[in-house]
Amino acid sequence: MSGNAKSLRRLALFPGRTANLVTQQPPERRRHALGRIERMSIDFQTIHAANPLLDYCRQRGMHLSRAGLNWIAKCPIHQERNGHSFVIHENRWTCFGKCGRHGDVIDLEQALGGGTLQEAIQRLSGVLSSALPVTPSEPKRRETYSSWPWPKLLRFSSPEEIDRLAEERNISAEACRLAEARGLLRFLDHQEGVAWVVTDCLRQNAVARLLGGQLWKHRGKAKTLPRALAKRPIGGLESIPFPCIAIVEGGPDLLAAMHFILQCGTQELVAPVCMTSTNSEFLPDDLEQLRGKPIRLFPHADDNGRKAAIRWCEQLKAVTADIQITDLRGFTKSDGSIIKDVNDLTQLSYETWDAIQADLEGIMVFEGRSCI
Repeated sequence: MSGNAKSLRRLALFPGRTANLVTQQPPERRRHALGRIERMSIDFQTIHAANPLLDYCRQRGMHLSRAGLNWIAKCPIHQERNGHSFVIHENRWTCFGKCGRHGDVIDLEQALGGGTLQEAIQRLSGVLSSALPVTPSEPKRRETYSSWPWPKLLRFSSPEEIDRLAEERNISAEACRLAEARGLLRFLDHQEGVAWVVTDCLRQNAVARLLGGQLWKHRGKAKTLPRALAKRPIGGLESIPFPCIAIVEGGPDLLAAMHFILQCGTQELVAPVCMTSTNSEFLPDDLEQLRGKPIRLFPHADDNGRKAAIRWCEQLKAVTADIQITDLRGFTKSDGSIIKDVNDLTQLSYETWDAIQADLEGIMVFEGRSCI
């Protein structure tokens, strides 16, 4: 792939952005600026407007079903036979199944039609690249923290980072890999160190913690990244293909939920949804993603956590009648301290483990009974 195509590919993942193309200046201007180039850019918004994602999928013969405010289908990329892991949200799509790919209509055309990204754009436009609609590229602005393009900087982990994170949280490395495979865990190289980030596939919300457990310079353990919608849950869209929902509070509990899901063997049935703080709320489209599903709430074992769980329960009653709140109060860790959250359940004292062993082994098994 050429350098220009790589630039196109990188920026096509972000709606509204433009990709730079380099065009040689006309001969009459070269004598004034020999060797200089004029930068032009493809207008992706025009291409998206001419090729609505839902219309494109129907033209491709995909059978779409409504799921709340989203649409689901069998993934055409890995030719899915069972399930509906292909989810469309507005003008973006994500496969939560085997291939794990995501993008916009251009990325889907490239995945199904082959070739380079420029060739996919040409097929959607029906014209040669030289005739594509262009607009002058915007002048480069000085980057500030609020404009920091963190979504483009998120990356997958190295084996060492996964093992280190698993050891710090006292969970299995497989749990971290499962969270990463579902698009809920990414890593970020920050000037203060390597951070692990709990986020969603649309990058609407993201909370980062430094690997190693150090505090950020502002003295907090967790940092909400710029422009993130801090009150929105993480994992709602990703939960659509799963019939059961475990709602937890905070990034560490999200990873711990994955740990217990694997221990219970319910990874094909249960999806965790993360409320990043007690101030988080469900918006109408968040609730629609959970409609009709059994839900277990795992709040922190303090007054604020309990109050938040009751508030969330009242919101959830609009979409499901099967809701249970798990009470973690009254249990202790192996060092004698009080259990505060789901992550602490990985460090139970022998007395607590012996008392709730049966319930703990079924904590992520949804059978219409209380977990603890």
